[in-house]
Amino acid sequence: MSGKDRISEIQYLRGIAFCAVAMQHVIGVYNQVTISLGESVILAVFLELVKFAVPTFVFITGLVLFYNYNEGVRYPSFIWKRIKEILIPYLIWSVLYAVSFPPDNPFHVSPIREFTHQWITGTAFYHLWFVVMIFQFYLLYPLFQRLMLWFRTIRRQIWLLLVSGILYLAVLWASLYAIPRGLIRFDNPILHALLDKYRDRNFLLWFFYFLLGAVAGLSVSRWRDWIKRIHYWNIPIFLILFAWVTSMLANSINLSNKLKLNANIATSLRPSMFWFSVSSIALVYVLSVQMSQRENWLSHLTESIGKYSYGAYLIHALVLQMIGGFIVRLPIQNHLFGLLLTFVGCVLLSWLLTFALSKLPFGHLLVGTTKKKKPASPLPASSHTTTGSV
Repeated sequence: MSGKDRISEIQYLRGIAFCAVAMQHVIGVYNQVTISLGESVILAVFLELVKFAVPTFVFITGLVLFYNYNEGVRYPSFIWKRIKEILIPYLIWSVLYAVSFPPDNPFHVSPIREFTHQWITGTAFYHLWFVVMIFQFYLLYPLFQRLMLWFRTIRRQIWLLLVSGILYLAVLWASLYAIPRGLIRFDNPILHALLDKYRDRNFLLWFFYFLLGAVAGLSVSRWRDWIKRIHYWNIPIFLILFAWVTSMLANSINLSNKLKLNANIATSLRPSMFWFSVSSIALVYVLSVQMSQRENWLSHLTESIGKYSYGAYLIHALVLQMIGGFIVRLPIQNHLFGLLLTFVGCVLLSWLLTFALSKLPFGHLLVGTTKKKKPASPLPASSHTTTGSV
């Protein structure tokens, strides 16, 4: 890896994506309380607005890797660095969640075997699946890197995105419709589990966003130019797609159910969400670039949240369990106010706890590495800027 500057907008993008994740999980809390039809519709609007979170994190991973390691990688040191920064904190927090929130039913196998299964599958708590999914891209990065050697020109990269987009939609369709309905069958139970039960943590269900990030990372300045050119075209496209996917989710509202919204309709793994996710990534990337050019408290806060986003992600579910349950029981008549209060508390407390833990002698084992690399030079108004880095 060469000593490159950071990409100035990446921490802002991480911060925005983490806030979107936190909002999704806060909505999950309020989706289980007694609320009105109008409040349920507003929850549907909020939920769709923040569904870009996971696709954006996968996109960031592709962008960062191909920017920093586009000329080759020494795999042993590369993967060991990710084990220390990603897997060890994940393992520690998996133990903490498994102990703090044991299953309702007693273990049918030994606790060690059960925990090993939870650690491999990301099932120790509801948000940990993401780490299992994202780590697969680090494991397979040399293969993706060899693939991208064939796609260095703009023309070839366009063809790559077009063809991989079609293949990706086919994978989404198969996992959502064909496999569950038995149209595609697998005799191997492990293969069936990877493509059905645990499909959300299978890299195949997210690979397009990684390739999109790879294309962006190979020429960040060109990517910036492109998203700025399409920005004002993308806004109406985003609004149309947003209205479409939100209407589908709103139509699923059933106030008699424990869960008022059917979250399966809002999942990013539906073919109907594909174009909306791509449009959302372009939109929030422009927003992150704009924030990186501004000096105000919100920009600084978002950048800092992005810096500590991995640790905050690991911690935020525990924080939400504490403050979410407390705020829901308060005599707050306006549930939307309670939702926003819970969201702000969850984000800020997760960020502050991660910051505090990172200052401990072995804090990196709990929250990953948070040290900054070479400072990014200010991003000028002109888009013709040399790439900075992560």
